[in-house]
Amino acid sequence: MAQQIVVKNRQQMAAETEDALRDAAHSGALDPQGTGVTHFCRRTGYHLHSVGFDSEGHPQTWVFTKG
Repeated sequence: MAQQIVVKNRQQMAAETEDALRDAAHSGALDPQGTGVTHFCRRTGYHLHSVGFDSEGHPQTWVFTKG
């Protein structure tokens, strides 16, 4: 069974990471190099599964899975 973690707090990601994530997610690259997500994945062993956006198109929720 895969483990899942959901990050909903934008403050857990730096502002520049949020912008990079939005751009990468819109272009289909869910795990861009050099972002907080890449660092988080390396640190925890999780992989980014999906990104949820608010009505203004800003990343709101990051779903990570492992296993």
